[in-house]
Amino acid sequence: DVEARELAAECEDGLNNLPAAIAHLDEAIKTGSAPVRVHVRIVECYYVHHKSSAVAREQAIAPRLQALRAHPFSGSLEARVAAARGEMLLGRNAEAARDL
Repeated sequence: DVEARELAAECEDGLNNLPAAIAHLDEAIKTGSAPVRVHVRIVECYYVHHKSSAVAREQAIAPRLQALRAHPFSGSLEARVAAARGEMLLGRNAEAARDL
């Protein structure tokens, strides 16, 4: 259940257990019915979790941003804006501009 996984992730984040939060969000996404906000949340968690390594951060986040551009979000303005914001977090402004 997406909502239960999302809530569990927030609880784990509150306990400063980002790996567990990420795992819950990942399971929610694997259902195929997770809304854009869940994808955005996992990007935020990866950004914080990999703050010491820009390479690890980009490797973790880039596939999530690609997912926001793919089916079922390919026609979603919300998903495009979320992908652009994620690209800006990574400092990839040219890629962000393509999403908008």
